[in-house]
Amino acid sequence: MSTNLCVTVGDNVPVIDCEGKRARPRMFLAGSKEFTPAEYLVNGKWDEATFTAAILAAINLNTGVAGKLFPFPEILQVDDNSEAPTTGSLAFGPIRYLGNGKYGYTYSVEVGHSTYQALLTYHGKKVPLYTYDDASQFWANKNKTTGNLKGEMATIGILGGGFENGTDATSGVVQITIAFNDVEAFKKRSAYAEFNNLAISDLVPLKNTSLYDVQAHAANVYKIGLKIPTAKIGQDLNPWAEIGAAIAAMTFTAGTGTGYGTALTITSVAADNTLGCFTVTFDSTAFTALGSGAKIRLVPPTVATLYAAGITGFELLPVVVIK
Repeated sequence: MSTNLCVTVGDNVPVIDCEGKRARPRMFLAGSKEFTPAEYLVNGKWDEATFTAAILAAINLNTGVAGKLFPFPEILQVDDNSEAPTTGSLAFGPIRYLGNGKYGYTYSVEVGHSTYQALLTYHGKKVPLYTYDDASQFWANKNKTTGNLKGEMATIGILGGGFENGTDATSGVVQITIAFNDVEAFKKRSAYAEFNNLAISDLVPLKNTSLYDVQAHAANVYKIGLKIPTAKIGQDLNPWAEIGAAIAAMTFTAGTGTGYGTALTITSVAADNTLGCFTVTFDSTAFTALGSGAKIRLVPPTVATLYAAGITGFELLPVVVIK
């Protein structure tokens, strides 16, 4: 009727058979990666292989590179800590909604102490999160204009990590609190992709792998090893047998001077399977010209380079060696 506005009060409420809904979270990925339609559509239609490749490529970037995604450990328990909307009413009136609640969850994960310490770097941080649930659905925020997908903004807290009490299975586990910051975006801009072949074991977190001096160098020849630091005293891990020889065939770079901006030529990188390390030889003339005590920054292959060669799960970190 012309005397009311009820005709425009809402929208159609369709019931769509077999449509998904948010299920139990199994893993989330933090990071700034924003997926364009070209990364999940082929000829205008959803393509699982294309989107899977885009997700894995975003995981396999170096820390600090734009668009990097960080997978978190598998979630073993979910507790819903969401805040209900604020309501009120007059003495004889209906309930009024005075403010939105907030969606919040506590995820329990069973991890070792090194992983717990790495998780602490996220405590109190506000980051975009993609969530992968047990219905094989990948949840994101979708821009209705561009079609771009990005993570849903949330604040992370890291709790637990203490001693077990011997009677409660939840004691000693690490708890990750997630508070989604924009409730309207969480409700109205959320979208999901459904996968048939993606497993959480495909979403491999990277291990920081340091380069280090194995022994004193001989002139321009250095012995450079690999190690993955752990919280266990005297028990850093050496992945040489798994990845060393393959990486020795890749390109390393080196720099000296202010900000290590002066390139130093590397003559060769060879595998030393006896010591389990790289033999790195710098150009003799350039090395001789360096002053005593000069610092040289050796930069290993990028994560993307390793991934392209089929090496997953590692991020090699540069090392500074002294002449």
